Amino acid sequence: MARLMNVGVIGGLRGNTDINQKNDSHKKNKPAIDFEDLLKSEKKLKFSAHAQKRMESRNITINGEELKKIEEGVAKLRDKGCKDSVILSQDRAYVISIKNNTVVTIVDEDTMKNNIFTNIDSMTLI
Repeated sequence: MARLMNVGVIGGLRGNTDINQKNDSHKKNKPAIDFEDLLKSEKKLKFSAHAQKRMESRNITINGEELKKIEEGVAKLRDKGCKDSVILSQDRAYVISIKNNTVVTIVDEDTMKNNIFTNIDSMTLI
């Protein structure tokens, strides 16, 4: 049973209040944030529209093992403070914006032979 406390007369009105009632009026209705989900979404590698077009036009598919290696490479490059990088695999090059966690383009082995990569600050092999 709730205990009531007499709060006296205010402006001619007498009032009572439940002293067990919590006053949550200072709290705002903020959505709950699951930081683990937020971190996972930040780590998830994105592919730009350009990269997706290149994959389609060059008939490139990436399996789970390759994707995991790319993500590990991105993590290492990020730890070193890199911003725009090339990750080389056995038969492909991935141009990646480390700061945006996005594959910008993918170059296959045949195209790679005559390509020059510019505006990058780092490279790693996977």
